[in-house]
Amino acid sequence: MTIQQFLESVEATGIATWVRESPSYFAYVFVTSCHAIGLAVLAGLNTTVALRMLGAAKSLPLASMRGLFPAMWVGFWLNVASGVLLLMANAKGMLALPIFYFKISFIVLGALNLRYLQKRVFTNETMLATNTADSPARRNAWLAIFFWGGALVCGRLTAYPGLISRLLGIGS
Repeated sequence: MTIQQFLESVEATGIATWVRESPSYFAYVFVTSCHAIGLAVLAGLNTTVALRMLGAAKSLPLASMRGLFPAMWVGFWLNVASGVLLLMANAKGMLALPIFYFKISFIVLGALNLRYLQKRVFTNETMLATNTADSPARRNAWLAIFFWGGALVCGRLTAYPGLISRLLGIGS
């Protein structure tokens, strides 16, 4: 079986066809809404934590941000589940877009950075007690904003493959 045949078989599955073609609001509209909500929770809370680490809202104890990580991980896994469904509905189209691979790269880097922040910063009793992030932690806060911002922008750009091709001078 070729890759093309495999992707066609993925797109032909019942769930992919349902997401792509069903007139029900619980199909494409629901899945894309879950994707947007998951990203809003993940990127929004991660940016909030990152900005606090960078010195914003100093009256909020850094330790209080620790409680946001479970919600960020729920947003992440909601995005994974909805993203897989959206990918299945248009596997050939998405996997043909270079911008899609940038999006996935930003997501992987963002998730790794999220895990790093959770383990490195929010278990460091010195940083939590002093209510300040050290220089490496602040660097990773900037990276969090960059990675999730990059994932968001690249994700939106996947909806405009013709425009991207024209701007980059590639494709037809």
